[in-house]
Amino acid sequence: MKRTSLSIDGRRFLLAVDLDTEALEKRLIEAVRSHGDLVCFAVAGDREVCVLVSPGVAVILEHEEVPVEDPDEDDAPFHYDDVEYLS
Repeated sequence: MKRTSLSIDGRRFLLAVDLDTEALEKRLIEAVRSHGDLVCFAVAGDREVCVLVSPGVAVILEHEEVPVEDPDEDDAPFHYDDVEYLS
């Protein structure tokens, strides 16, 4: 699974997993080229953030592959290293 974070002027936002990052990149570029605009995007936790993006504002997108967690992992049986502990 790909996780993307966006940093704007040093503030980091973890983007929603289902967010279209290519479309966000295009909106960020358009905002800079038009000498500033408000760009809104969804972040983790089902919140929306709106940021005024203009030339001179540092914007960094980081893409990272993370392992998909097994939803049944919490239900896995316990494994004991010391069998004598059980008796």
